[in-house]
Amino acid sequence: MNQIDNWNHIQDMINHWLKVPENGYLGSSYGYKDTLAVLLENIPNDQVIQKIILKMREDLPILEGKQVSLNWIANSRQISITVDGNTAIFQLDS
Repeated sequence: MNQIDNWNHIQDMINHWLKVPENGYLGSSYGYKDTLAVLLENIPNDQVIQKIILKMREDLPILEGKQVSLNWIANSRQISITVDGNTAIFQLDS
């Protein structure tokens, strides 16, 4: 898989993760939709950013060993996620 295909695959995985409520699959804590929606109502801070990244890494093993950062504007329902220098903006479902 080349770098562009890999980034597209990662974007698809993140997009799916953003749409799944916590514990959205029986027997799994996968997902973060509801908690994330609440967190994104506030201005980003390092503690919250690290909490989100930690959960992403737990649920998306493909992120292991990759540089991950994120940012958002409070109440925008959008989050910008960067993985190894590749950035995408994701829209949260209502």
